[in-house]
Amino acid sequence: MQYTWMPHEPNGQYLDGGKLYRLHLPPGPPVKIFWSVAAYDCDSRTMLCDGKSYRGVTAYTSEPNADGSVDLYFGPMPPNGSIKNWVRTVAGKGWYPHFRFYSPLEPFEDAWSPGEIVEVSH
Repeated sequence: MQYTWMPHEPNGQYLDGGKLYRLHLPPGPPVKIFWSVAAYDCDSRTMLCDGKSYRGVTAYTSEPNADGSVDLYFGPMPPNGSIKNWVRTVAGKGWYPHFRFYSPLEPFEDAWSPGEIVEVSH
């Protein structure tokens, strides 16, 4: 298993649980089985919980774009009401996306990497 995480926006700011972000995953992540992503709490370093549930997205539950890429959204509310590719964050909490790649193929880091996480307007 291979793990990656991104604690900052491209400008170096920490991720804010009250904002909406998009992360574009290019097509063809080099994994034999599947990938998954969840939001983790910066303070406890455990999955971020809003007091109700944990929510992540996997290769099996995501809705890919026509080219096989996937746009993931992280924020307190889903964009346009769509929850398929959305991971809930909590306003007032710092967080980071934590990826798991099950049975990564070699060379993992040279072949593929997720895009940068960027803030988007609601």
